Order: sequence, then structure tokens, then C-alpha cells
Amino acid sequence: MPISHDGVRHLMSLVRLKLPEAEVARLGQDLDSILGHVQQLQQVDVSAVQPMTHAVPATLQVREDEQVLGLGPKGLEGSAGREGAFVRVPKIVE
Repeated sequence: MPISHDGVRHLMSLVRLKLPEAEVARLGQDLDSILGHVQQLQQVDVSAVQPMTHAVPATLQVREDEQVLGLGPKGLEGSAGREGAFVRVPKIVE
């Protein structure tokens, strides 16, 4: 079922799209083509296909959490404003 000119205009208003009149006819043809492909896909028998969440099998890799105590002395070596184990940063909130 082809999309009417008014149908294309209505769709354009819903998505707030403004096109020249010459483009409206071409958009209607493109939408008809897309919907034709969707109809073909709906006719495919997928009753034997198992539902899946990914296109390829994915396994979750889990590792143990390790507790680390901050950056340590080496992590603070390059900081400009350092006070002991702390880093001085510019004030950003008044």
C-alpha cells in the first residue's frame, strides 16, 4: 500500500522535517521501498530460530576485585600542588 502525499506530509510534521515539494514525492517513494522490504522480512518463517540478545555468543569474563589503597606515592609525583598524600586542585565551586 503506497504512502499518500498527505501521509508523507503528516509524517514530516511529526518529525518536524521541512522539505521542498519536489523532495516530498521522492521521500514517499523511499518510504514505500523501505516498507516493502519490511513486509518481505515479516514473511520470513523464524519459528525455528531461538531468541537471542546478541548476534554472536558473548560470555561474561569475571575477575576478582582487588583492594588498592589510592594512587600511592608514584601517582602523586607529577602533581603540581601536593601536600603529603593529598593533591591540591583549583577551587571550582564558590
